[in-house]
Amino acid sequence: MRLKGVIHDKKLCIAFALLISLGYTQEAKLTQVYFDENLTNFQCVKIFVNLVRSSYFDFESWRGDRSIEWPKDHISFEFDTWDKHTILARLFFDWQDSSNDEFQGTGTIGFVKYDRQTQKLQDANLETLLHFDKSPAKKLESCE
Repeated sequence: MRLKGVIHDKKLCIAFALLISLGYTQEAKLTQVYFDENLTNFQCVKIFVNLVRSSYFDFESWRGDRSIEWPKDHISFEFDTWDKHTILARLFFDWQDSSNDEFQGTGTIGFVKYDRQTQKLQDANLETLLHFDKSPAKKLESCE
């Protein structure tokens, strides 16, 4: 039990250091989505993004002194897998200097894996199941 607390504390320290170091000169862009158009269509991607946003993924530890909606509105998605069985996506922040439009870097916060057949979403790093709003899952059933 103590190990879990140490890992959580370490994660919070890293997140805090990242936000402090980048927060003064850079800010996260609003949600960006990166996917191969051969994988699926954009409407399906939007449904999945809403499904993840509705989940109990640990967005809280990434909000800093902002509302919980801030990380949800600024988290970006890069899709690695989208097939009949699995959706795998990296969640990250796109950082940019507020005085410069050039790309400045990314900060990965984790990966999510969705089993399309069982409609189970998990934090792929921690291998824990995440509860989420089931209405997007119903819409996702018809996506190819």
